[in-house]
Amino acid sequence: MRVLGIDPGSSRWGFVFLEGGEIVEERVAQTADIQSKPEEVLELALRAQLTVAPSGYGVPLKRVSDLTTHDFFEILLKREGKTVMGLEKVLRLLKEHSVNAYVLPGVKLLPTVPKSKKRGKIDMGTPDKLCVAVAGIVDQVRRLGLHYKKASFILAEIGHGFDAFLAVEGGRVVDGIGGTMASSTWRGEDGELLYLKGKVSKEELKKGDLPVEKVQQGALKDIDRLRAEYETKEILVSGSMADTVFDFLRGRFKDVQRLKTCESSNAACGAAVIADGLAGGVSKGLVDWVGLKKAKGSNLDYTDIK
Repeated sequence: MRVLGIDPGSSRWGFVFLEGGEIVEERVAQTADIQSKPEEVLELALRAQLTVAPSGYGVPLKRVSDLTTHDFFEILLKREGKTVMGLEKVLRLLKEHSVNAYVLPGVKLLPTVPKSKKRGKIDMGTPDKLCVAVAGIVDQVRRLGLHYKKASFILAEIGHGFDAFLAVEGGRVVDGIGGTMASSTWRGEDGELLYLKGKVSKEELKKGDLPVEKVQQGALKDIDRLRAEYETKEILVSGSMADTVFDFLRGRFKDVQRLKTCESSNAACGAAVIADGLAGGVSKGLVDWVGLKKAKGSNLDYTDIK
């Protein structure tokens, strides 16, 4: 069975096709091009038997064809009247054409993350960051000869627009510092909460052109925080801006690895692994174990937004 994983990145989108758990094709497109020609994503998705679609901030695992108006709000967290994004255009096309596609939860909605960690937060790691963590599990299992239930690492995902730091223990994501909460991106506050309250714009939430030292020291701070709480085997560095911090972190930790599962995007590769698992393929056991199917709740749970 051929499946497709999609990574809707801030600067470019990645696409990975798997068959029998192996990569058979990859594509990359600029985000601006997707905004103007979302039908190109539809064409790719129609070539797969099952697709993991771009999922924004995430909802509990759901078919795109079943998405409601409220689901679109949860995925986009966009106030009424704002510009329609490429991600929304793509999802509406997939829904309109009844493509066999799923949207995923973000880290906050996972049952493996304690409720105490979720209070006052929206973004603990968006679905694309969760996909990178799944790619990291697969990578560590192959490199170290582990069962996926033994995988453990801190993921440092460094991107153009946002960063995230996730803790994986026992093959499951158990904590995350996502988006504007990351010390390497914004100002250590949940910017999505501020946006929904009308205090900042979406554009203000992005990392922008921060000094390299800010990104490096912020990454170090968040990794140290997670390592103090969780026992992990190594640090996996990923993302379009991973070079910004990789050598810096290698100079401070002994167990830093660069995650490179494919040419296009670790997130797209992880999304494809999840698609394979949802289709009953070789990754089914891993996908079941990660807890995606048991995700529940809303991104606004444990916040003062109603």
